[in-house]
Amino acid sequence: MAFLADIGLVESGRGLCAITKRGRAFAETWPHEEMRARLALRPLVQAHWSAAAAAAHLADGPLPQEELARLLRNGLPGAPMRGTYMVEWLDIALVVERDTERLQVHLPARKTPSAEGRWRDTAGKRGADGGPGPRRQHRRRQRRFRERRDRECRDGKCQRNRPPATGFGAALVAVRALAGTG
Repeated sequence: MAFLADIGLVESGRGLCAITKRGRAFAETWPHEEMRARLALRPLVQAHWSAAAAAAHLADGPLPQEELARLLRNGLPGAPMRGTYMVEWLDIALVVERDTERLQVHLPARKTPSAEGRWRDTAGKRGADGGPGPRRQHRRRQRRFRERRDRECRDGKCQRNRPPATGFGAALVAVRALAGTG
């Protein structure tokens, strides 16, 4: 909850937590318009120290996700997974990107959010190397995720109604509970 308080989604004090206006807006938007929620979260996470640290670590090129997590949690108290959770939040807030196998983390390509909440690929529809651009890669990742989720639900391994235990999912559940939307 400290991270959520640091980025402004919740306020904490005297052992109690209360959701902020930004936290409520994020929690209400996420289930229906994930990209708009991510764009709203982006400036909050960019103002956090972890965004600047990640940018510095990734300036020379991509790093394995575990390595970036280790570098971010270096010297921090608390659970060893804390760095992994930060990488997850940075990815969700579109501050960094993970490749399709989710093993390497890199800074986003040259693209900017438009006023409509959609990504405008300033490098064109193709990537710099001639491969698919970031927008197309994002759509492919979303499609693969939906296909895997639907396949797991058909096989009886559905995770949809099971609350996540840790990481972003647990934080989202907590924020939505405080907002009264989940």
